Amino acid sequence: MYETAGSLAIVHPVVTLAFLIGLPLLWTALCTLLARPADRRTPGLGGPIVALTGAVGLLVLALVLSARVALLPKGTILVQHVAQLGRLGQLDLAFDLALDPRSVTFVVVIAVVALAAVLNICWSHRKGGSARLAWTGLAVTGALLLCIGDGFAPILVGLGILSIGGWGVARGGEPAANTSILAGNVSVFFGFVFLFWSLGGQFGAEGYDPDGAPRFVLVTTPAPNGAPTKATLTMTSHAGALVSSDDADLPGEPIAAPFSIEVDPGVHTLRVQGGAASGDVVVPRVALVAGKSHVLTPYGPTTSLRVLDDQIGVPRVTPAGGGFVNVRLVLAGRTIGGLRASAIILLLVVGGALAHAHALASLRGHSP
Repeated sequence: MYETAGSLAIVHPVVTLAFLIGLPLLWTALCTLLARPADRRTPGLGGPIVALTGAVGLLVLALVLSARVALLPKGTILVQHVAQLGRLGQLDLAFDLALDPRSVTFVVVIAVVALAAVLNICWSHRKGGSARLAWTGLAVTGALLLCIGDGFAPILVGLGILSIGGWGVARGGEPAANTSILAGNVSVFFGFVFLFWSLGGQFGAEGYDPDGAPRFVLVTTPAPNGAPTKATLTMTSHAGALVSSDDADLPGEPIAAPFSIEVDPGVHTLRVQGGAASGDVVVPRVALVAGKSHVLTPYGPTTSLRVLDDQIGVPRVTPAGGGFVNVRLVLAGRTIGGLRASAIILLLVVGGALAHAHALASLRGHSP
């Protein structure tokens, strides 16, 4: 029987997470519009008012979400699916946001630092204040994406936005520091690309063969269902995938993910249609119990960092069908140019982090 290494997370979709990214982006856009040429000679009040409003609103929202996470049961994660970007084999490249007790702490810290930075710029009464406030908002957006981005795509985008915002706050900085930051971003980008490539398929004699059949499992959660005579079926991953039942019709089937519906209790064989690039996936003979909530969720390799370590440990069927092997062993046997893929990925990510640390240590003058 397949097992995962970690505990089950209770996922709550929360649209409010998008406002954590939207607020600093909005104040960035408005401060950019207010950074008129006249602002260089006589600082206006429009930019500071907009930035202060955005920073205060961001801090209030961060505190509200922090309180909500603290009041929820242990293991609960707030998530929001924003966009589906692509798919390689069984891996979804999605733009998702996730908030747990660890990341919400960083969000509050970022909001406090953002408010302090905005107040410092407003009190300095320097020329070009609206432009600096706009760069600050961009840097805050990148930092938040790094903290709450759930997957490769938002984290890479956040890293790039943070670097651009830091460059603007430092008024261009020094060429050596900028070069180091760019090299670090490129290194981390290729590290994530190689990891995505390695998890999404197999290397054989005929080249790269993507795995087009993700695996799914039905999990019963402790969350109570609203109707005691109905069972709740939920699927929050693989946006656009169609779900139907071979035994009895589900309401409105095929149902496009993400969804949460109430169904009649009973035994169902669920069929997940991922699209033309992947075949149908069957979850056979699962029981939907009245008064219970059930989540149809994938397991195996993933691009979601909050479950990556757990999912890498999940056993998989070998290509020959003769046994099981986990993804760590699969990655250990994959090479790029004769070198182990896992070693190359580790070197690229660590090298990118060291490049950023070197750039921050070498900055002089106005520091991000």
